[in-house]
Amino acid sequence: AQLGRLYLEAGNLDRALSAYDALEQASGDDPVRQAEALYGRSMTLLAQGRTDEAERILRELVDDSPDDPDTAPAHLGLGRILEMHGELNQAVVRYRFAATRSQGEAGAEALYRLGSLLRRTGDPGGAMEELSRIPVRFAGYTEWMARGYLEQARCLRDLGRPGEAVRIYEILMESYPQHPTAEEARRERAELAEG
Repeated sequence: AQLGRLYLEAGNLDRALSAYDALEQASGDDPVRQAEALYGRSMTLLAQGRTDEAERILRELVDDSPDDPDTAPAHLGLGRILEMHGELNQAVVRYRFAATRSQGEAGAEALYRLGSLLRRTGDPGGAMEELSRIPVRFAGYTEWMARGYLEQARCLRDLGRPGEAVRIYEILMESYPQHPTAEEARRERAELAEG
């Protein structure tokens, strides 16, 4: 799963697909690993512009077991596709399902995406409530912790609480100095100081 993600981020889509295929073959009867493999494959297909195929894969998995917590990665993937299509209410539903049912990385990512979507659609208070759960439930997932802190600071800015936003920016920069969000935090904090 990690190898597939690295290939995907690097734009090496053929290798990403191969890694996710290998994960699916190695997952045996483990439904969580199977869902992770299908999620990774669907994100790779999205990167290739094959949205319909990606959506079909995820819908088949979800339709087979709609309330199964093991399908959280598939719900996360569908949420991302729905968000891309502008079906924001349905995306929220999928993200909430994945965030509440998964204790793994799919849950961490879903909670981040839920909070980010709520902020961008004009609900910074609701977004803050969701994002503040990331450190409590998913402290081990550096990527989503760092991104979550950046979104929390943005929510606080939107809510007119710049002092608290600065505190969150500083936590992010101190805790994750090498993460790309730390540079964004430095820039946004400087903008607050100038404004």
